[in-house]
Amino acid sequence: MKIYAISLVKNEVDIIEHCLRSAAVWAEKIFVYDNGSTDGTWELVQNLAKEIPSIVAWKQDSKPFYEGMRGEVYEAFHHLGEEGDWWCFRLDSDEIYPCNPADTLVNIDKKYQVVAKESIEYVLTHEDIIEYDFTQLTPVNFNNIRYYLPNTYSEVRFIRHRDRLKWQVGRDMPKYMGITSPDRIKVMHFQYRSIPQMINRIRVRKKARDEGFVNWEFADNSDWKNLLFKRSEAIYDTGNHNWKLSAETNNYLPPYYKYIIQRVMRFMKIIP
Repeated sequence: MKIYAISLVKNEVDIIEHCLRSAAVWAEKIFVYDNGSTDGTWELVQNLAKEIPSIVAWKQDSKPFYEGMRGEVYEAFHHLGEEGDWWCFRLDSDEIYPCNPADTLVNIDKKYQVVAKESIEYVLTHEDIIEYDFTQLTPVNFNNIRYYLPNTYSEVRFIRHRDRLKWQVGRDMPKYMGITSPDRIKVMHFQYRSIPQMINRIRVRKKARDEGFVNWEFADNSDWKNLLFKRSEAIYDTGNHNWKLSAETNNYLPPYYKYIIQRVMRFMKIIP
């Protein structure tokens, strides 16, 4: 079993190296598509690609962002996959997998074609800003980002390879990508890492909205201080991967009737 990963990035110079080096442990290939970085991210990716054979610096394009850009990568390299392989079709640079995803994927029942992440949301707190120096855009110091929220969030991240599965132009994800497994893969999500990074995150997403992207409403009128939490709202990470998680913030599984319909259609080979 091989895992192919797609990473769409923009201005992630503080964390992209850690993400790619970590993912290179379990990914056969990581295809990186840069959406017009101006902070040195693309140059760093190119240097890493020279050092690590599994990293492919595919191309850079500064066109307006849309989720379906990952489909361009998928269609370009889909031919590499074989039966039994998986695609991490969304390897976000701020998501770190604490364990090898292959350990979960190899045991997923064949009636499921999609696997979601269980996101552990790490945050910066008001107390962190006072206690540590977060004023510099430097490689992220994970030792200083130790608080996470008790509620988790799930989104699909992996799809089982099928020769017939195409990613249509303009779609956020492939149509008929499959049935989502109840088993999830934990991800440590570090979306807030320093003051300059938070300011840039807001700016990049505001620009995407101005160019027509319909999500990321928080970027319309947001100050970086609004992204901070209180330590009393979060849980301290002791570093032993024994997270104290209490609840889901979203329902990631489709209605049961869709599960039945898709199983029948897939059995009849109507859909891939």
